[in-house]
Amino acid sequence: MTTYWIKNAAILGGEPTDIVLANGLVWGIGVRPEAGVHDEVVEVDATGLIALPGLVDRSLKSQLAIVRRHARR
Repeated sequence: MTTYWIKNAAILGGEPTDIVLANGLVWGIGVRPEAGVHDEVVEVDATGLIALPGLVDRSLKSQLAIVRRHARR
């Protein structure tokens, strides 16, 4: 499945960061796609844009919180 690497998106208007979507889910925030794990990567330049995932899918907001907690470890 295609992996999307959204570069420089301001999540909820915060600091610009990268978002990786894989298999229809948020795979990581503030990370790059991993070679060998993500073969087909589509890069999206989101400079100057705001990412508002909760407006698209209500369950994504809780998934985003889980990913953020995992990334802090």
